[in-house]
Amino acid sequence: AETLKRQEAAFGKPFNAMLRSLRVAVVGVGGTGSSVATLIARAGVGELILIDGDALDKTNMNRVRGYRAEDAGKNKAKILAEYIDGLGLDIHVSAIDGYLDQSGEAIDAVSSADVVLGCTDDVAGRDLMNQCTYYYSQVYIDVGLTGFVDTDKDGYPYLRDHRGRTSCILPESGACLRCQRVITEQKLQYEQAMKDNPELA
Repeated sequence: AETLKRQEAAFGKPFNAMLRSLRVAVVGVGGTGSSVATLIARAGVGELILIDGDALDKTNMNRVRGYRAEDAGKNKAKILAEYIDGLGLDIHVSAIDGYLDQSGEAIDAVSSADVVLGCTDDVAGRDLMNQCTYYYSQVYIDVGLTGFVDTDKDGYPYLRDHRGRTSCILPESGACLRCQRVITEQKLQYEQAMKDNPELA
């Protein structure tokens, strides 16, 4: 494709052909996932599967890509798939508007991917992707961002710290997310308790 000529010049034809052969699943297309998905699409992968059960909220608009204000209330995966499709790139993009821990269709999609990118903020979803890495012998790249907002002496909020983590787990190497303690039973129980009783937060 014309859009990939510079990439071909930099990395060679085999590079573009390899990317074109890939089926990539992005789980969670919010602040991190929407950026990851659009960059992967522009890089020239052959197929992109977007998975997210969330609806876009107006509070998301300062950190997402591919969404407009009028998309608020609509499913993130479907809207982002439409956006990427509208870029006119030679890519097949599909959307699944479900959560990984609740959708058989989403699990099937993940199991058929060559590369899984975890951009979700829930521990249960990460745990499922972590298991898929071993069960289906897949490449799994998990991205996590966190921060702590504190208040100063006058009561104004400020970002006290901000941290990021990228874990690349290959079928033959790389410590899983449980081994890295990104996923623990305590975190899973805490998350479930918050779902069962939101007032605890």
